[in-house]
Amino acid sequence: MELGNTKESRTKQQCVPPSQQYPWLLYFNHELDENNQIFCSILDPTITYTRNIPELEDATLLTIQHGWFLLENCTSNANKLYLWNPCSLRKIELPHLTCDVDIGDCILSSSPIATDQVCDIFLFSSHTTSIFYNQLGDDQWTEVDYREDLEMASSMMGEKVSLVRYNSYLTNPIYCNGCVYAESSFGRFLVVIEKHGHRGLKINPALVLMPTLPPTRFVRLSRLLESNNELFRIEILHTYVKVISVDVYKFEFSLSVWEEVKSIKDRVFFISHADSAFACQASNPETEGGRIYFAFRNKIFVYIYNIEDKSLTFSQQFPNLPDLRSYSMWFLPDI
Repeated sequence: MELGNTKESRTKQQCVPPSQQYPWLLYFNHELDENNQIFCSILDPTITYTRNIPELEDATLLTIQHGWFLLENCTSNANKLYLWNPCSLRKIELPHLTCDVDIGDCILSSSPIATDQVCDIFLFSSHTTSIFYNQLGDDQWTEVDYREDLEMASSMMGEKVSLVRYNSYLTNPIYCNGCVYAESSFGRFLVVIEKHGHRGLKINPALVLMPTLPPTRFVRLSRLLESNNELFRIEILHTYVKVISVDVYKFEFSLSVWEEVKSIKDRVFFISHADSAFACQASNPETEGGRIYFAFRNKIFVYIYNIEDKSLTFSQQFPNLPDLRSYSMWFLPDI
């Protein structure tokens, strides 16, 4: 159900800042008696906007995709979910989740107001092998337990089923070419999640091992992302204090292999610890393309990695960030 627009009653401090060609990096302030949001610009790091958005006061922000916020309000008997566009203030209520579930990764197949396709929503449970699926407009969620499918896929890929049965689940999902792709929790192989029958889902292995680095003592941040119907994987090794290495791969669908990306000047990639990664077209391919922007929670700047020459730099420090800030997320308005 879509709710009304109250934009006229807003103050400036309750509205998101104006759109720009690249996304805002959004921080959340949780200092005493504060519950506001700080929007930081990577085009000019000296520019920040502090806002106090009412919709975020009592809700958990699960993800930002296609310019829409997926928000959750938990009550004693249900999880209330809705989509909200902070630019237009349009709000779309989703069916309640009546079961007790901790929501982890979330995927929107498209903007909920896209005219050329229906928006599918996938919620991945954090601690169980369940996916909750809703085609926008459905009056309820369909729960799909993928344990048996994952065990079968793991067996086909040479994994020990006993290990999978008790320890494995799907992580790092992304929507690409009409399907959801995800990794096994050990990061060893790729799976394809497709619609199957009436509101069902089927999980199959892509029959290819993931590109992996040897065992390491460093922290590993891996993200799948889609751009122009192409599937990428970015893997960052770091210590929270410094970045050790960055590797970029593209999945060649025709060959079912991962190939290292050495140059891709027409795109810019954005990664955060807290949400799905995404890419957008480079406004100036020669000076801005082929870069990966990523931020760590304890940093007041973003790292900038150049895929072609493998150089790593960082932005200017963002001003006006609180000492007690939570995770950061990228936000590109849907206008």
